[in-house]
Parts: sequence; C-alpha cells; structure tokens
Amino acid sequence: MPMLRVAVDGDVPRLYPIARPLAPALRAGLAGPGPVVILIHGYKFAPGVVGHDPHQQIFSTAPERGGTTDSWPRQLGFGEAAGSGLCIAFGWPARGWFRDVYARAAGASRALAQLVRAIRDFDAHRPIHVVAHSLGARVCLGALTALRPHDLGRIILLSGAEYCAPARAAMATPAGRTAEIFNITSRENDLYELMFESVIGPHRWGDRGIGVGLGEEFGNWVDVQIDHVDVRRVLSRYGAALPGPRRRMCHWSTYQRRGAMAFYSDLLRRPGAIPLDALRRALPPQERRFRQVLRPPRIPRPLPLGQKRPS
Repeated sequence: MPMLRVAVDGDVPRLYPIARPLAPALRAGLAGPGPVVILIHGYKFAPGVVGHDPHQQIFSTAPERGGTTDSWPRQLGFGEAAGSGLCIAFGWPARGWFRDVYARAAGASRALAQLVRAIRDFDAHRPIHVVAHSLGARVCLGALTALRPHDLGRIILLSGAEYCAPARAAMATPAGRTAEIFNITSRENDLYELMFESVIGPHRWGDRGIGVGLGEEFGNWVDVQIDHVDVRRVLSRYGAALPGPRRRMCHWSTYQRRGAMAFYSDLLRRPGAIPLDALRRALPPQERRFRQVLRPPRIPRPLPLGQKRPS
C-alpha cells in the first residue's frame, strides 16, 4: 500500500518522521494507479507527541492501544487491492490553546497547498481528494485560496470547525468552484460547535459554524446530517448502512459511527455512483441545532404484569 506520512514544519510539508525531501517520495508513490487521498486530523493531535501522534493512531494501519478509533487508511480501502491509490497522512501541530491552534491552521493550509501543487507537478490529472476532521476542515478550506481549478476533487469535511464566512470565501475561489464538498454534520456535535463559536469569535456579525450548513448556496456543496433518520434512509439507497446516534453529544461520531468511513470510501472511489447533485436533491434539510438534546429520552415500556424480562 503506497502511503506517505507528512508533518508540517512551519508552513512547509516534510516527510515524517525524518525530514527528507518530499519530491522523490511523491514520485515513487504516484507510480501506481488510483486516487490520492489526503487525510487531515483536527485539534489535539501533533506529529511526534507521544500519545497524540496521529501517525501512530488514526493515520496508522495498526493504531497503538488507547487510540481514538480504528485506522482511517484501512477503513478507506487502502491496501485492500492493487491500485488502491496513494494515501497521504497530513499531520500538523494542533496542540495548545485552541485560539493559537486555530491561527496556526493558516500555516498548515499553506503547507497543504504546497503538497497539492507538488503532486500536480508529477501528475496533472490524478484525482486528489481530502478527508478532514474538525479544525482539519479549516486547514483544507484555507488551502483552496492558493490552488488552481480542478486541483482538488472531492472534499469530505467531518464535524468541521470553521465559520460559514471563510467557507463561502473558499468556495468562491477557482479551486473552490471546481471541487465537490461533502459537509458531514451531526447534531451530536452541537455542543462542540457552540464551544468553538464561544472561543473563536465570528468573522462577521451573526456568522455561525459550518455545522449549520450552507444549504443551497453552492451547487458543488452538500450538507449531509448523518444522524438524521431520513438522511440515513437516503444514504441506504447508495449502500451506506449507518446506525442511529448512540450518544447525544459526540465530536467524533462522523468518523467513529459504524459504516461511516466505508461510505466516505465509496464517495471517493465511486464518484459516478454517488453524484453530488443527486444526493443534494434527495436529502432533507438539516435539523435545527440541539435537536438531539431537546428530543425526549427513550423510556423503556414496562412489561405486562406477571411477565419477566428474558435473561
């Protein structure tokens, strides 16, 4: 399985763990067929930090014990067959005060743009996709401002930590107008998004996080609320079997939910089978914020008198 591990040094992408030149490794990794998929983590991860190194956890094919989830590359289909493509694990320093990390994401955006342009120097037509969680969404959207049309294909944002105004600005760029953005949301993330807005003031008065969605503003952007029962019913038509929410609040459910990563793999590997336009037309509007919290809890119905619950 071709896989490259990258760590951001300032605003420069370098191979990890040894800061070797990136170009020869890219050339070798692009020798085989298949798409390029860049993975971007969110807050609290940082390459080289014991216990918080994404390359030893979510980006590893064999995550260390105590990690937050199973392997992203493995769940996205890398290594299962020849021609699975090139997986690039993009690590950046996302530890520290949240305000500082939010600002630091701008340097990671510049590094990501350099990485994409370097890939394009070797292969002008290879599909390049991105899967980004939390503040990784800010990193990815920021990179669009420095890229060219068709530099990126499909972008999957998972519980993105960014405001709508910067997202709109990114969508108005040449690269933003040609990419396809799947904004994966969940009302389970509402509390975390509220905390994000409380710590990071809006860029414009009244602005909100992208978890509320951009609706019908852009033809190449679709909001997919995966905890919505009707959304899950629509996704099942495309082979995605997603269970309902187990918790009312969770920042990681957009990639930890069973079947979610398999659906994202299909989005990236079978774009013709899941057209963005068709998905937009079929999906219902997003629910309002805190719908999960306001929904009354499910109370088990009592058994009829005299019956015992089976053991």
